[in-house]
Amino acid sequence: MPHSGLGAVEESSQTGFNISTDNGLTTTVIIRATTFAQGEGEETFTFFGSGEGMALAGWEVNSEDMRDNINAAQADAQASSKPELEEKPAPDL
Repeated sequence: MPHSGLGAVEESSQTGFNISTDNGLTTTVIIRATTFAQGEGEETFTFFGSGEGMALAGWEVNSEDMRDNINAAQADAQASSKPELEEKPAPDL
């Protein structure tokens, strides 16, 4: 399973389910409300095919907590990568 950046799954419940067939291609979409170790989000799993031939075609996490975690990590990385300025005395004129 792909990693969401929110840590391990602690709890998950299905909130949506849809199956459609178009031109012989079956698409199944499952939506789950998930609590992770570091926040909450809504996962959407998209599968193509049916039966033994079914394969995961897409996985998406929609989460304010994940966006906040990513923004905080980027801010930390930028702050730690800034070089410290060395103070030099002004030249005598």
